[in-house]
Amino acid sequence: MKRFISVVLCVMLVFSITFFSVKKVALSSEKDSEIGVVTTEVFAKISTGGVIGYKYNGINTFLGIPYATAKRFEMPKRVSSWQGYRTCFVYGEVCPQGLKTMNKFDIMCYSNAAIENEESCLTVNVWTPSMDPKAKKPVIVWLHGGGFTTGSAHEYKFYEGTNLAKFGDIVFVSVNHRLNVLGFLDLSAYGEKYKYSGNAGMADIISALQWVRENISVFGGDPNNVTIVGQSGGGSKVTTLMGMPAAKGLFHKAVVMSGGSAKATRTKAQAQAETKKLLEILKISEKEVDKLQTIPYDELYAAAQKAGIMFGPVVDGDYYPDGTFKMSKNIPLMCGNVMGEFNTNLTGLLLGDFPTPEAWQKSNISKISDEEAKKLYKEKYGDKAEAIIQAFKKAYPGHKLVEGLFLNDRYGFFSTLSIADAMVSYGGKVYNYVVAYNYPLFGGIVAVHTMNDVPFFFYNLDKVPAWIAGDEKTAYKVAKEMATALVNFARYGNPSQSGLPWPNYTIKNHATMIFDKTSGVKYDFDRELFNLIHAAMQNK
Repeated sequence: MKRFISVVLCVMLVFSITFFSVKKVALSSEKDSEIGVVTTEVFAKISTGGVIGYKYNGINTFLGIPYATAKRFEMPKRVSSWQGYRTCFVYGEVCPQGLKTMNKFDIMCYSNAAIENEESCLTVNVWTPSMDPKAKKPVIVWLHGGGFTTGSAHEYKFYEGTNLAKFGDIVFVSVNHRLNVLGFLDLSAYGEKYKYSGNAGMADIISALQWVRENISVFGGDPNNVTIVGQSGGGSKVTTLMGMPAAKGLFHKAVVMSGGSAKATRTKAQAQAETKKLLEILKISEKEVDKLQTIPYDELYAAAQKAGIMFGPVVDGDYYPDGTFKMSKNIPLMCGNVMGEFNTNLTGLLLGDFPTPEAWQKSNISKISDEEAKKLYKEKYGDKAEAIIQAFKKAYPGHKLVEGLFLNDRYGFFSTLSIADAMVSYGGKVYNYVVAYNYPLFGGIVAVHTMNDVPFFFYNLDKVPAWIAGDEKTAYKVAKEMATALVNFARYGNPSQSGLPWPNYTIKNHATMIFDKTSGVKYDFDRELFNLIHAAMQNK
């Protein structure tokens, strides 16, 4: 019923808004793009039937197109064809994930908020500047973050594809798929129909990529020029796809934003042991495993949490053979991190409780002076503090000294450098980056938080106005550079742009693009810094 009401309201909005004259608002301070209105309905015929979308700001938009269907824990199957034309004006359902709302700090993430919690969640969204089947525009397929546990294709407003499709003249596709216990519970020991249940969520994404190959030309896209892009958990999905034979040939370039770690990958023995514990908690015998297909989701999810199941892909020697991505060595890769990732002051400022306004101000470390910061360096790093300070200034000139206390360890766990190094060792071509631009929210976030690079890469700064207020001109400059790099990589396999050449990363040069107020490539720019930090921490 909620979905029916949403559809009705959205249809009323789509077809009524065109009767009003609307003042056009500049997207950026440089007025290089404009926010428009819905102008007309758009009809298309895909392999399973007709779909109706709408044109907004010059971009043809189709939301919630079903690409597959699946019984719980089983492999996805091609969705049944339908007669006539299906309206695609609203996003599809979101995989259940044990949440009632998505977001508790909207100023940071600008959430689309509501979750419907429906298992029939296998849908894609398409934004395209052209409906000409001969247009052959580059295709970007977006895989959302949230590990393998939470999230959706439309979790945040800055996941929308309108702006990037228009800015880069590309086709943008986003995917919903099964997550957590629904997408990664290994029941392979209990019957052939569950053979690949431990990787069902990844099989969904592969099914979506097959849909893209089969249908994207209808939307002006080139099925032979598809780039998969993922952030955080989405980045891990990207590297997982790069190691799955079933995905081979379905994409041609890959982008990993702050993700790709193998931490969530499990062996078959680990995954089956976790499943056995879940069955014990639910008091279900091995002969009664089929009961799991009808047990209420909330009960199933609670048991999975109690069992300590680490949701993620299963290296089974078959569907996901060895946990590496060597088979994709010929796929160009662009990967990188933001300066702070989870080492930031932002979460505390948004979620903390403070007895007085002064207490909140004190926690806002962006206001800490260099003299105060030096004391903190001394407390943290001891006699190596001064050397670390000088190395930080050399690596990140122009940044506040306090930011050096909140760096993501680019040579540690939450880093894409290990992915870059592995890909280069296979003989692949890699482009590495760091996003160091700190937007001015609360006087300057220290340092850039994980996921906060997405609206820059997608040219969606109009979705996060509070982040950039007071520094719009610089923010849009950085966004243009980042979005252009992403688009050029998707189009050509090389992110270089006029005035900003980007050589590929090697084991010797460690070439890294620094996106900042003044962007540019640096070579091996922070290794000395992190060598000193690691040495200081080992001595503690």
